[in-house]
Amino acid sequence: MKFRITLIFLLFFSLTACGSGEKTIRWKQEVQLQDGRVIEVNRISKQTGHVFPENVILEYEQTLSFTNPDTQEKITWKIPKGLMPRMIDFDQKIPYILFAVGSVADYNTWNCPNPPHIIFRYTNHQWQQIALAQLPTRFTKPNTLYAASSDNRASRDGLVTIAEMQKYLIHDIPKWRLEEFSTLSRKKIHPIAKDCSPDILIKQGRESEINVPYYNDAGVLITPKAE
Repeated sequence: MKFRITLIFLLFFSLTACGSGEKTIRWKQEVQLQDGRVIEVNRISKQTGHVFPENVILEYEQTLSFTNPDTQEKITWKIPKGLMPRMIDFDQKIPYILFAVGSVADYNTWNCPNPPHIIFRYTNHQWQQIALAQLPTRFTKPNTLYAASSDNRASRDGLVTIAEMQKYLIHDIPKWRLEEFSTLSRKKIHPIAKDCSPDILIKQGRESEINVPYYNDAGVLITPKAE
């Protein structure tokens, strides 16, 4: 299976037509932090019309807004294209956001991270990308939905509660992907298995990651051939 998240959205709240079938969805999500506190995140999601040939609706832009519970600073960020938030949290009053990539193309655009996370930290009123090693180790669980209607039942009223987020993780994720979605694993993966271009790994001096055997979704051992 390709390393992508194909999202088909069925939301009908707070919709604004943008032309050519595009829509803007405004919604909120309760986010429980690792220390038990809860913040409310305002989210704006812009979606395409139906994209052919797969006839799906894609989310091409997201904006996140929330208040830092420690400093009361209001933060709004139109996140970089191709990223989907998995976790928002704070350490020593500093916000962190961990993202997943949305597609194979996005994975390659972001240089095939391994483990497959993109992390940003908010310092001096700016978001800066950091290495996974700089993310506090106590951050181990996701607490945000990828996009507007990863679970349309939870967000049909414009608010995703903590209980609905947990229900989504427990009931709506295939069992074989449950660990992937319910934890923020720091284990290395096989970039080639996720359709990373070998050229990208070579440019970064990561040749050792190219010819590593891996198991595909069918459980078959694949041994890449050296070129």
